[in-house]
Amino acid sequence: MEPGSYLLVESLDRVSRENIVEAQTLFLRIINAGITLVTCLPSRQTVYSKEAINRDPTLIIMAVFEMIRANEESRHKSVRVKAAREKGRERARSAGVTYTRNLPGWIMLDEHGKRVLNGREILVREIFTWLAQGIGRHKIVNMLNERKEPVLRPHKEGRIKTGPQGWHASHIHHLLHNKTVLGVMVPNLVTWVDGRRIRTPLEPIENYYEPAIDEDLYWKAHAATAKNHMGVGRKGKRFNNLLTAGLTRCDVCGSHMNYQDKGAKSVPNLVCSAAVRKLCSNTTKYRYSRFEYAILNLVSEIRVEQLKPVEDRTLEIDLAAMLRRRDSLQSEIDNFYREMGEGLKGLAAQIAKRETDKERLEGDIESLRKTIASRAVAPTIQEHLAFVQSVKDAMREGTEEEIYTKRAQLARALRDIITDVRFDPDGYADIIVLNGLANYRIEADGTIRTAMAPSYAPNSTFVPDFLPKHEQDKLRRTIQDVRKDRLTGETVG
Repeated sequence: MEPGSYLLVESLDRVSRENIVEAQTLFLRIINAGITLVTCLPSRQTVYSKEAINRDPTLIIMAVFEMIRANEESRHKSVRVKAAREKGRERARSAGVTYTRNLPGWIMLDEHGKRVLNGREILVREIFTWLAQGIGRHKIVNMLNERKEPVLRPHKEGRIKTGPQGWHASHIHHLLHNKTVLGVMVPNLVTWVDGRRIRTPLEPIENYYEPAIDEDLYWKAHAATAKNHMGVGRKGKRFNNLLTAGLTRCDVCGSHMNYQDKGAKSVPNLVCSAAVRKLCSNTTKYRYSRFEYAILNLVSEIRVEQLKPVEDRTLEIDLAAMLRRRDSLQSEIDNFYREMGEGLKGLAAQIAKRETDKERLEGDIESLRKTIASRAVAPTIQEHLAFVQSVKDAMREGTEEEIYTKRAQLARALRDIITDVRFDPDGYADIIVLNGLANYRIEADGTIRTAMAPSYAPNSTFVPDFLPKHEQDKLRRTIQDVRKDRLTGETVG
């Protein structure tokens, strides 16, 4: 505002409700800038300017008292609102009373004020089913936008909000990580720090809403999504590349293999992504259709009962080790406190360090427990193999959407069954199945050479005896590389 301007406000509390130091500083900055401040309440019409204050210094005293009153009133309101919200949260937790009328897109209030499903939970269930099948967020967004499905948005009192913006991948991400779909409401404490709104999650309220899906589907979707990061890249309208980047690597440099399709007059190939950028000597092009056909055939022939796998208890062992470490840290902390009680000093830093280590370990334990829970509901290897065997020959039948869904499920199954695929410059690929339970070689023409372990022991490393000795050594090293222990970094076997 220019000097000589007039600023009209209802009262001084509209200028600032900050504490008196900040409020008075702002007030004086306005006056010293040559701006005339006018309060317009009929009972308190006052003009504040340099000239008016110099004539009547009591004006500034009145202004200070007004600003103090505004700050006190604001603080008392804040305390009362926080207390009311806390009381509301407690009533919602203990008696199921409605805490807020801001509802998720699949919940509405009935005539009795009860929170009920409004029919759009069917869409929530459909999205989670797609995610559990291995279909990516961007493909789901395209399918929903193509059929002009209204976006699920938070709303008041059950009114469904729609708009022209359509679906985005962020909508799917938020839905996937929102436990509201399980009926859980997570209230937030809102605070302002340096002008920024900070939302701090509070203790969740279980069974606040009617669940839109069950926990089994929720964790299956999470398990499938965790796998999907391995399959980055374009999929096409029919999910053309089943052998996604997380599975296939160049045997020379270890880079991912790219799916390359130059149009109708060419055939799709797999090529080393580093060689495309002139960073690798492996310039061999591998005919994609031959390797896909061969891999699906060999996977469909696997019989789990022949492999006799033992239960993979790596995660449970990791969790047990973490729990033992946590208990040990707690014991050390208790001992330090006992020594301090006996008069020893200088232990505060050691206690603080162990408290920090314990807190970090608690976070790792919680994360690992979630991983174990998600794997517990994830499809088993037997289910994956059965699915591959059932759809292998019919995966290109149906509409484009049906074909995409089948092939997305196939890609996810292959990511769980196949541990590693290494492409050699001589045109063949070595495949490790189920962390070394079986090993295969697919020649450039699609021929499969098989060597299968008669049984599996966790510390064994089985390689085909038809390979030359240097090839056997290389395959043993590859098997060891993909079976690294996550905690210690030591190889198994």
